[in-house]
This record gives sequence, C-alpha cells and structure tokens, in this order.
Amino acid sequence: MISQINKVHQSIKEIILKLKEDSISKKRLEILNKILNETNKYTINKNYPNIIFICTQNSRRSQFAETWAHTFNFIFKKNIKIYSGGTSKGKLNSRTINVLKTNGFKVKKESNKYFLNFSENYNSVPLHSKHINELYLKDNFITIMTCSDADKNCPVISNSLSKILLSYEDPKKFDDTNQETNKYIETSQQIALELFYIFKNLK
Repeated sequence: MISQINKVHQSIKEIILKLKEDSISKKRLEILNKILNETNKYTINKNYPNIIFICTQNSRRSQFAETWAHTFNFIFKKNIKIYSGGTSKGKLNSRTINVLKTNGFKVKKESNKYFLNFSENYNSVPLHSKHINELYLKDNFITIMTCSDADKNCPVISNSLSKILLSYEDPKKFDDTNQETNKYIETSQQIALELFYIFKNLK
C-alpha cells in the first residue's frame, strides 16, 4: 500500500508507521476531505494540480508542510509539484530545521539555503524562506493556508484553483520555554499525520 516506504530513511519510516489516522478529529477530517475533493476535482489522468503551503513568514508551519508533502509525494508516487511561501519576507527558523533533523531528515546548509533529504533514492530538496511573489506561480495549483493570520492577510491569488485554510497552532509562542522542543515536534507530527491522510487518499 505504501509502495516506497522502505526507501525513506529509517527514522522517518518509523514516524510514518506510527501515524494513527483514527486520531484525526471529525472537524479536521472535514477540512482534509475538502482539500482531497478539490485536488481530485482538478486531477486529469494522474496529472495533479500543484500545491503551495502559505504561512506568514514561511519559517515554521509551511516549511514542515512542504517537507512532509515532498516526502509523501515520493512515497505515494504522486508527482505533484510542492511549494511553500510567506505573505511577508521571513527566515527559515533554526528550530524548524532542528526538529526535521530529529525526525530523521538529513540536512545540509549551503549559503543561505538548507538542503533536506528524506531518501537515498531522491534528490535533496532546497528549503529557504520566500515571499509568495518570488514563486512566479502559474495556473493549476491549490493554495493551502497553514495559519489563520496569513489567510486573513494573504493577497488575492487570482490564478489559484482553490484556497483552503488548514491552520496549525504556531509553535513560535513556545520559543525559549521548556515546552519549545515538544511543541515543535507535535506540530511537525500533526502536519505529517494530516498530509499522510491526504496523499494516501488522492485518486
């Protein structure tokens, strides 16, 4: 069922195998199914719309989402182009990178960009904070907002097929507290669980 699960790094595989879809609340399932329905609606002969995750500074939640989406895109062989961006110019937070390393992703830094790898069978993915205007998005993409602030303040994306709010609590509020690491890990794992559900159920 998960055709390429054995090709991802062992720690990442272990996290994925422990994901419990039955723990997703009914309210969250309604949102996830909306994303599924919209994506499937615009899918023709396995040609999926692209997906972009947007948060305010593209430093935490949208980066987790992009990372896990690339991973499940590979595992389920969906061949979807995945992006993330911010409504304002930010910086990829080091805490995000640290948690991704804890999750088992291999990370290298070159200049101001990070390169993340989840499998020896797939090229590393570049990660850095970017404003949505830097992405030069064309038609055929679905926008997923990972925070309510960005959803309210996001400029109109006229060529987006659909814009859906899938918000997560901002782990930033726990920076420099004794809950910091746990909250970042919880955020990463919730995003992993919900994106697993989406990619698993795409037609």
